[in-house]
Amino acid sequence: RKLPTRVIDIGEDSGEPRLLITSGQEARYVAFSYQWGDPLLSPPPLKTTKEKLKGYLSAIPTADLPRSFIDLIEITRAIGERYIWIDSLCIVQDDEQDWEREALQMGSVFLNAFLTVVAASITSPHQSFLASRNLWPLVEVPVIPAGDESVEIGRFYISPGLTSTSAKFHHTEKFVSDVGFTEWNKRGWTFQERELSRRILYFGKTQLHFACNEGRWEEELGLAQHSVSREEHRSSHDDLVCEDINKMWYKLASDYSSRLLTYEIDRLPAISGLARHLERAYAESSSNPPRRYLSGLWDDDLVPGLMWYVDKGKIWKARSSAKPYLGPSWSWISHLGGVEWHTDPKYTQACEIVNANMGYATGDPMGRVTSGYLTIRGKL
Repeated sequence: RKLPTRVIDIGEDSGEPRLLITSGQEARYVAFSYQWGDPLLSPPPLKTTKEKLKGYLSAIPTADLPRSFIDLIEITRAIGERYIWIDSLCIVQDDEQDWEREALQMGSVFLNAFLTVVAASITSPHQSFLASRNLWPLVEVPVIPAGDESVEIGRFYISPGLTSTSAKFHHTEKFVSDVGFTEWNKRGWTFQERELSRRILYFGKTQLHFACNEGRWEEELGLAQHSVSREEHRSSHDDLVCEDINKMWYKLASDYSSRLLTYEIDRLPAISGLARHLERAYAESSSNPPRRYLSGLWDDDLVPGLMWYVDKGKIWKARSSAKPYLGPSWSWISHLGGVEWHTDPKYTQACEIVNANMGYATGDPMGRVTSGYLTIRGKL
């Protein structure tokens, strides 16, 4: 697959990594999903700036790398890959135009990655996610039918760590506590990183979890021994277009809406990759005419899309009293916190959309907006 604009070439041995401008070449790469950390509590990760860009094309000093970046390099070399993608280094952080352009491509970065490594167990890039773990011992017991000891039809797993008689229930329960309840899983940018990645290696608080489009496996049960259904883990979204694609979007938007962002103005960019991928899949598998993206909603389903309401249990406080313009008030994007949609079939459409238009900050319809207006017609 085509490499992102820049990747980090870690070489084949133990030399210093360097930033590589790819010029459209194709190769496999590993993407990194992690938290930058609270800027009030932790220094930011190492960044590429306009001043450092030229030097990093020759070498990125290993001594300057945060601990988690070094961990990622070790993992990537261990699986025989050469290129990695880390946002703070592969995007020029003090170049606004570069950031806008690359941020809107971030969905494709994770979608096309050979593997995404998720550092779910840490809250700062300066921490190591390769900590030692104390896993419960696991005993495999073969299942052999009576009368024919030459045939093995399955295996049971016995461990003092199993909290349920159902391995599948225990498996899901462990993943939720190990990854689902982490700070990583509360962040806005990590949502589309998880949803779009084809293969994910999660480094949780207590163990490893691997997920792909076929299911999910965990270390405690033997990394290739237990899987879950595709519905329990969406990875590549190859089956993204379903019977009601708009209901799927509302579910994704609702899941995303309560997630936290360091900069509230990123509310649209942080989900733009998912919106772009959804629209591409919709266009490729449908004979319907093209549709427009309107600040988190779609013009072909705009009236139902307007029926969002605030989930009062999922409101997050803005960092500043001077709230930036996020989107028009009729879009859920304008609200800092969780939202849900009215989906009761008793609701019927009693109005029609006359006109809807947006002003885009960069000209990209999936990115930040500067204005929006809507005219509807109906009975009072």
